[in-house]
Amino acid sequence: MSKRRFGVSISRGLAESLDVVAEALGLDRSSVVELALRGLLEDYTHHVVPHSCVALIAHICDRELVEVTAMIGGYEELKITQLHSHTGEKCIQILLVAGPSRVIADFFSKLAKLKGCKARYMPLHDLSSIPGREQPPGGV
Repeated sequence: MSKRRFGVSISRGLAESLDVVAEALGLDRSSVVELALRGLLEDYTHHVVPHSCVALIAHICDRELVEVTAMIGGYEELKITQLHSHTGEKCIQILLVAGPSRVIADFFSKLAKLKGCKARYMPLHDLSSIPGREQPPGGV
Protein backbone atom coordinates (compact mmCIF):
# COMPACT_ATOMS: atom_id res chain seq x y z
CA MET A 1 0.00 0.00 0.00
CA SER A 2 1.41 3.39 -0.93
CA LYS A 3 1.66 6.02 1.77
CA ARG A 4 1.17 9.77 1.57
CA ARG A 5 3.15 12.05 3.85
CA PHE A 6 1.69 15.21 5.36
CA GLY A 7 2.32 17.23 8.50
CA VAL A 8 0.00 17.82 11.41
CA SER A 9 0.43 19.86 14.56
CA ILE A 10 -0.87 18.57 17.88
CA SER A 11 -0.47 19.72 21.46
CA ARG A 12 2.62 18.66 23.35
CA GLY A 13 0.52 16.66 25.84
CA LEU A 14 -1.24 14.77 23.05
CA ALA A 15 2.11 14.04 21.39
CA GLU A 16 3.46 12.65 24.67
CA SER A 17 0.36 10.46 25.07
CA LEU A 18 0.83 9.25 21.48
CA ASP A 19 4.42 8.24 22.28
CA VAL A 20 3.30 6.31 25.38
CA VAL A 21 0.61 4.42 23.45
CA ALA A 22 2.93 3.73 20.50
CA GLU A 23 5.56 2.28 22.81
CA ALA A 24 3.00 0.18 24.72
CA LEU A 25 1.68 -1.25 21.43
CA GLY A 26 5.13 -1.72 19.92
CA LEU A 27 4.22 0.49 16.96
CA ASP A 28 5.62 3.67 15.49
CA ARG A 29 3.68 6.93 15.83
CA SER A 30 2.51 6.90 12.21
CA SER A 31 0.94 3.46 12.64
CA VAL A 32 -0.92 4.54 15.79
CA VAL A 33 -2.18 7.72 14.10
CA GLU A 34 -3.28 5.69 11.06
CA LEU A 35 -5.19 3.21 13.27
CA ALA A 36 -6.88 6.02 15.19
CA LEU A 37 -7.75 7.97 12.06
CA ARG A 38 -9.15 4.89 10.32
CA GLY A 39 -11.40 4.20 13.31
CA LEU A 40 -12.55 7.81 13.56
CA LEU A 41 -13.35 8.04 9.86
CA GLU A 42 -15.21 4.72 9.85
CA ASP A 43 -17.31 5.77 12.84
CA TYR A 44 -18.16 9.25 11.58
CA THR A 45 -18.68 8.22 7.97
CA HIS A 46 -21.79 6.53 9.38
CA HIS A 47 -23.12 10.02 10.08
CA VAL A 48 -22.73 11.28 6.51
CA VAL A 49 -23.60 8.24 4.36
CA PRO A 50 -27.40 7.76 4.46
CA HIS A 51 -28.30 4.17 5.41
CA SER A 52 -30.14 2.08 7.96
CA CYS A 53 -27.74 1.88 10.88
CA VAL A 54 -27.22 -0.04 14.11
CA ALA A 55 -24.90 1.44 16.73
CA LEU A 56 -23.95 1.50 20.39
CA ILE A 57 -23.81 4.80 22.21
CA ALA A 58 -22.16 4.89 25.63
CA HIS A 59 -23.15 7.92 27.64
CA ILE A 60 -21.92 8.99 31.09
CA CYS A 61 -22.98 12.08 33.03
CA ASP A 62 -21.96 13.67 36.31
CA ARG A 63 -25.56 13.41 37.47
CA GLU A 64 -28.97 12.02 36.53
CA LEU A 65 -30.33 13.96 33.57
CA VAL A 66 -34.08 14.06 33.04
CA GLU A 67 -33.52 15.64 29.61
CA VAL A 68 -31.82 12.45 28.36
CA THR A 69 -34.98 10.45 29.02
CA ALA A 70 -37.06 13.14 27.33
CA MET A 71 -34.63 13.21 24.40
CA ILE A 72 -34.89 9.43 23.93
CA GLY A 73 -38.68 9.70 23.90
CA GLY A 74 -38.49 12.38 21.21
CA TYR A 75 -36.80 10.09 18.69
CA GLU A 76 -39.69 7.86 17.64
CA GLU A 77 -37.94 6.98 14.33
CA LEU A 78 -35.28 5.14 16.31
CA LYS A 79 -35.51 1.83 18.06
CA ILE A 80 -33.58 2.39 21.29
CA THR A 81 -32.78 -0.26 23.89
CA GLN A 82 -31.11 1.06 26.99
CA LEU A 83 -29.11 -0.17 29.95
CA HIS A 84 -29.08 2.39 32.74
CA SER A 85 -26.85 2.23 35.81
CA HIS A 86 -25.22 4.39 38.46
CA THR A 87 -21.77 4.32 39.97
CA GLY A 88 -21.07 6.86 42.66
CA GLU A 89 -22.32 10.20 41.37
CA LYS A 90 -22.19 9.10 37.71
CA CYS A 91 -25.20 8.16 35.59
CA ILE A 92 -24.25 5.64 32.88
CA GLN A 93 -26.33 4.61 29.87
CA ILE A 94 -25.52 2.12 27.15
CA LEU A 95 -27.88 2.59 24.21
CA LEU A 96 -28.39 0.16 21.34
CA VAL A 97 -29.80 2.36 18.58
CA ALA A 98 -31.25 1.29 15.22
CA GLY A 99 -32.72 3.47 12.50
CA PRO A 100 -31.83 6.01 9.80
CA SER A 101 -28.21 7.14 10.07
CA ARG A 102 -29.12 10.84 9.78
CA VAL A 103 -31.47 10.53 12.78
CA ILE A 104 -28.88 8.62 14.83
CA ALA A 105 -26.30 11.32 13.98
CA ASP A 106 -28.67 14.05 15.21
CA PHE A 107 -29.47 12.09 18.39
CA PHE A 108 -25.78 11.44 19.12
CA SER A 109 -24.86 15.06 18.47
CA LYS A 110 -27.39 16.26 21.05
CA LEU A 111 -26.23 13.69 23.63
CA ALA A 112 -22.58 14.62 23.10
CA LYS A 113 -23.33 18.32 23.70
CA LEU A 114 -24.96 17.90 27.12
CA LYS A 115 -22.99 19.71 29.82
CA GLY A 116 -21.23 17.41 32.28
CA CYS A 117 -21.60 14.40 29.97
CA LYS A 118 -19.43 12.37 27.65
CA ALA A 119 -20.74 10.20 24.81
CA ARG A 120 -19.01 7.64 22.57
CA TYR A 121 -20.43 6.28 19.33
CA MET A 122 -19.65 2.87 17.86
CA PRO A 123 -21.33 1.60 14.67
CA LEU A 124 -21.98 -2.15 14.72
CA HIS A 125 -21.69 -2.86 10.99
CA ASP A 126 -19.36 -2.12 8.12
CA LEU A 127 -20.46 0.47 5.56
CA SER A 128 -19.21 -1.76 2.74
CA SER A 129 -22.22 -3.99 3.44
CA ILE A 130 -24.56 -1.19 2.30
CA PRO A 131 -25.79 -1.83 -1.25
CA GLY A 132 -24.16 0.52 -3.76
CA ARG A 133 -21.38 1.52 -1.35
CA GLU A 134 -17.92 0.22 -2.12
CA GLN A 135 -15.22 0.37 0.50
CA PRO A 136 -12.34 2.64 -0.59
CA PRO A 137 -8.75 1.51 -0.14
CA GLY A 138 -7.59 1.72 3.46
CA GLY A 139 -10.85 0.43 4.90
CA VAL A 140 -12.90 3.63 5.23
